[in-house]
Parts: sequence; C-alpha cells; structure tokens
Amino acid sequence: MAKESELQRMMLVFFEDELGYKIRQPHLVSRELLIRDDVISFMRSSANKKAYDKTLRQFSGDIARMEVAFCDALAVYLFQDNFKRDDNKINVAIRLKEPSFKFEGEEFLLWHRSGSLINDRFQENTFAVVEEVIYKPEENGPSRRVDLAMFINGIFFSYAELKHLSQNQSAKVEGRKKVIANYAEAVDYFSVKKSEEDDLHKLAMFERAIHVIS
Repeated sequence: MAKESELQRMMLVFFEDELGYKIRQPHLVSRELLIRDDVISFMRSSANKKAYDKTLRQFSGDIARMEVAFCDALAVYLFQDNFKRDDNKINVAIRLKEPSFKFEGEEFLLWHRSGSLINDRFQENTFAVVEEVIYKPEENGPSRRVDLAMFINGIFFSYAELKHLSQNQSAKVEGRKKVIANYAEAVDYFSVKKSEEDDLHKLAMFERAIHVIS
C-alpha cells in the first residue's frame, strides 16, 4: 500500500506541474460528482455573462438559489437524464462533445474547445484532480473510494486506478480487474436493480467515466 500511495502522490505532482491541473480536496466533490465551486466559477465567467444575467432575472436576483438550481439541473443532465436501460452507456466525455447546456431557456457554455491560435480560450478551462474521492450517491448510504478523479470546470469525467509494479501488479491485469470488480461491487453495494431506472444513476461514477489504469 505504501508504494501505491507513493505513486498516487507522484501522479498528483505530474497532474499539477506538467498538465496544469488544480489539486482539489475530496470534501469539495458533491454526491452528484460535481465540484460546485468550479462549476459556479465558470458559470459566472465572461463566456456566460449574458446567459447568467438573463437567468438571474428569472430568479428575481436570488444568486444563491439560481446557482444551486443550475448545479442540480446540470447533474441531472450529465448523470441521470441519459440513464436508460436501452442506452449504450453514454459517458460524460461523449456528453460533453456538445459544450453547452440549456438552463431555464438560456444556453450556458460548460467548457472552451481548443480553437485557433488567435482565439484559443482552452486555457481558461479549469482542470482539477482529486485524490481518494469518496463516492456516496446517497446521504445515508454506503460509499466507495477511487484513487484519482478528474474534472473540467467542476464536471467529473474520469477516474484513475493506480497499480505499482513492485507489488507484482500491472495496469493491464490487476488494474482492469479492479475497475471491473468495482463496477460489479457497486451494483450490489448500492442495491441497484436494473429493473428500477430511478436507481441507475447510482452507477454514474463507474458507467459514465473514462477509466484510466496506470
């Protein structure tokens, strides 16, 4: 475990120093798999000013109520709306191919695409990595923990399972097995019944992520 912990810390340094990610604390991740502070920060950015101001008028100037409602609606859009038994398990990365989200009739940009050299706002996105994220979809329910989780502007899109060669473990074998085992355990752990579509969002951490093993 010490070797895996050491590898985990090294990966955090890599994400921060080489990739420009921000390191966020686990308690900032909501049950809906959002870093709400980052979501709201991008919502308030200049890219969304017009939509923000128009929507705020619909909430009679109540900023807190509007921003909570926005995050709640975004979580449903990302992790619940597309949970249907006949779905092809659309993950968040595919969902985010469309970079905007409609809230109260207004289009909000969720992230900046990489554009031309003259007008490239991609660097204005906030990428974040969180160590030892506790996934707890229900307040009084059980929880699971993942090694590293990645976010863009507060939106969860990937998690990493780390394995260290010194423990005779590899990403190809043990890493893959762990991801599969986590998913299988989650179905039982969160008491999800495939016949009850309302429960399927509890598997969002596993079914909507880009899985990385290293």
